[in-house]
Amino acid sequence: HVDDAPGYEQAWRDYLANGRTGRPMPEARAVLPDGRLVWLLTQVAPEFDLSGQLQGHIGTITDITALKVA
Repeated sequence: HVDDAPGYEQAWRDYLANGRTGRPMPEARAVLPDGRLVWLLTQVAPEFDLSGQLQGHIGTITDITALKVA
């Protein structure tokens, strides 16, 4: 969602700048192709190889719309 993008992008920059702590990203809205508005919660964590080198990130995106409605 256009109103949530700046905060979401800032949270990602903070995550990268603060040592990739794996903390949850903020909740954000998204508009699906069919026009429905949903709420999403993104969580991300770094992945390291055996020598401790960062290899990438793994994460989840969870639809929390029902929780927000409740």
